Parts: sequence; C-alpha cells; structure tokens
Amino acid sequence: MPGLRFYSPEISVEEKRILAKELTKEVVSSLNLPTELSNWTFIHFVTYKLEEFAIGGNLVLDTQGPWYFLEITERNWDIEKKQTVVRNITLLLSKLLKLKSEEIYKINIILLEYKPEDMARAGKLLSQSS
Repeated sequence: MPGLRFYSPEISVEEKRILAKELTKEVVSSLNLPTELSNWTFIHFVTYKLEEFAIGGNLVLDTQGPWYFLEITERNWDIEKKQTVVRNITLLLSKLLKLKSEEIYKINIILLEYKPEDMARAGKLLSQSS
C-alpha cells in the first residue's frame, strides 16, 4: 500500500488530477505491485509558497524557483526497487512539471520504508491481515 506526499508550489486542480493518476500508475508499475493496489495508493499534495521555502539559506523566491519533493512510503524496499522507482518517477515528474533536463535537480525523492507491524488498516495491523 504505497503512500506518497508531494510538496510543491500551488498547482491547479487539473494538474493534481494528472499527477495523481500518473504517479499512482507509475509507482504501482515501478514497484511491480498488483494493479488492484492502485486503489489503495494515496497521494497527499502539500503546497508551499516560494517565500516560505529556503535552500542553502536563500528563499527559493530569490533564487532558482521551485523545487519539488516527493516522499514515497512502502514496505519491503530493496535497492533494485529503489533505483527503478527513483529513475521512473524522476522522468515522469520532469515531463509532467515541464522541467528542462538541466532542472531535474529540483526533483527530490525520499524513500521511506515501514514494516507490516508499523501500519494498520481498519483497526488491524497489516501483519495481522491475511
């Protein structure tokens, strides 16, 4: 059950719809998960104002413009899955966000792992689910 949190400047509802659909499809595919897990994949959009975000001690408003951060939480990561997800999601986001190749450094992905006993759904730990 992947969970994503996407940090960006304000984007339109239509852009969120496209990102939600494409990110869900790509993360499920990249993790080689059953297609039905698309229905359990969630994305939380977190927006920030350019004057509220700093990198290297400078507001991004005063420097190179917006950066994007994506947290992906999933269980059972291995290095191959991490590399596949990072590569595929970076390519997808650079395309959807219309970034030039020299701007892909603005895409940052944080991979977080949890154990089945660290998450619950419907009052049961995932480790207790059949």
